[in-house]
Amino acid sequence: MPPNRAVEADVPQASRGSRRTLGIMETDGMLLVIFKAAGYAMLAHLALSQLLRALVKWNSPLAIELFAVPNAPIAPDWGFRLLRVRYFLPWRPAPDALKQEPILTRLVFVLASFSGLAMPVLMLLFFASGFYIAGAP
Repeated sequence: MPPNRAVEADVPQASRGSRRTLGIMETDGMLLVIFKAAGYAMLAHLALSQLLRALVKWNSPLAIELFAVPNAPIAPDWGFRLLRVRYFLPWRPAPDALKQEPILTRLVFVLASFSGLAMPVLMLLFFASGFYIAGAP
């Protein structure tokens, strides 16, 4: 059934549940896209970190240099490890020992560091967008 245009014309815009747009899409859709992208970046970082750890051997000096172990005294050796935050930064060089590794290992390192950087940036963008939308008239 088509909407009744005569009734809608009398109703003020604010009471119709107005939606703001930022050019391409509605803001609700934009927030959802940003949130999903942050979630995918987090999952990619988790998976790529584990793949990288398997590629560089679990107990190698390179693995010890690449991965953070904040709970070393209580964590088992086979426990879950994530890439150190300092390697998320694009201007921070990769360790020298990584240069002798195969191209696949270096590619996984680059992807893990990119996804590690993308997740917090996207989450901050999500929260900032929420504040922007909430504060807008």
